[in-house]
Amino acid sequence: MGVDPLARMVDLPGGTFRMGTDDPSRYPGDGEGPVREVELTPFAISATAATTAEFAAFVDATGHVTTAEAEGWSFVFAGLLPDDFPDTRGVVGAEWWRQVHGADWRHPEGPHSDLDGRKDHPVVHVSWFDATAFAAWAGGRLPTEAEWEHDLALNLSGPFYCAQAAIPHLLEAPDGGGTIVNVASVAGLMGEAYSAAYTAAKHGVVGLTKALAVEHLKQPLRVNCVCPGGMDTPQVQTIGVG
Repeated sequence: MGVDPLARMVDLPGGTFRMGTDDPSRYPGDGEGPVREVELTPFAISATAATTAEFAAFVDATGHVTTAEAEGWSFVFAGLLPDDFPDTRGVVGAEWWRQVHGADWRHPEGPHSDLDGRKDHPVVHVSWFDATAFAAWAGGRLPTEAEWEHDLALNLSGPFYCAQAAIPHLLEAPDGGGTIVNVASVAGLMGEAYSAAYTAAKHGVVGLTKALAVEHLKQPLRVNCVCPGGMDTPQVQTIGVG
């Protein structure tokens, strides 16, 4: 194997945490509730998502054909498509995800795109079946839902539960309403290499903030988030030179 997808594995101690929700809008069929205590034994998880270079090594070694390749299309974020891209089907309720024929892991935005300069980018257009096959080839496995949620708990579940507890009290306050400010990160807006779980969690905080802001738009409640990050200045760029 020319690449080692397990080289960046990080050992985590496991432990006990509360998983799920009692929110009335939960989907019981997806196992979202009720809240229950889950105990995890120690496990390891990669610090990054699988890269296109690693997935290419997997395909070269096994001849694997992805679900998107077999079906001949996948969904692509509309903002990445050319302005003159023809109208295609969108995901119901999320129409900014557009059907693009010929989109697959080798062609992230469709036939007009390729992997030039993206060897260290996360591989995309990968289904659960593709990911499971890749993990088995690499000598690992996919994390369980409990393991993944435990990994995200501090940065994502914390803001969710705090907002869930605070909003009823804020709306019932004598002066009416208030402000919630979540702390996300520039990583949640732009992504951050080699920090997959952190980036996913902070992206979730950004999405949570937007959803809450829309839900309470007509109420005296403001929900915002700040996204701290390093400043990219000429001085900062010279620090790592030489």
